Amino acid sequence: MRIALVLAASTLALASQAGVTVTFVDPDKYTDAGRYGRPGESAQVQKDLETHLVKLGERMPANQNLAIEVLDIDLAGEDRFHYGGGTDLRVLRGRADWPSIRLRYTLERDGRKETQEARLSDMSYQQRVQPVRPTETLPYEKRMLTDWFNSLKLSTQAK
Repeated sequence: MRIALVLAASTLALASQAGVTVTFVDPDKYTDAGRYGRPGESAQVQKDLETHLVKLGERMPANQNLAIEVLDIDLAGEDRFHYGGGTDLRVLRGRADWPSIRLRYTLERDGRKETQEARLSDMSYQQRVQPVRPTETLPYEKRMLTDWFNSLKLSTQAK
């Protein structure tokens, strides 16, 4: 019993030091991200973005936590429904179809909390020199989130 209590206490201590937590607020109302697409697509988009953000948070020092609430997602490109044989297709034209994510975030540093909202977008997502891997999911959205995360000017010491 005593060992279980010690393990539970250390698990709670590690959870309180976690760098990033992500919450998706009303995903059924998002502009995009599987709203009209294939079954399970929305959940997969959320999982991919959450995994990416949590991985970015691994660089944060132990005295900082970042809670992110995703308020809206509009993926790069446009869905073309039932294109060729009943499958959906996402078309990237590089015009007015850039990725956009709206979020609210709370950064806690040394016991102080600061909450802000941000609308991230990358209008030149296809013209950037930084290449994306063709097999990577959501490459433009992840690159946009990485740019935003880096702009927070967090201390980059390892935990």
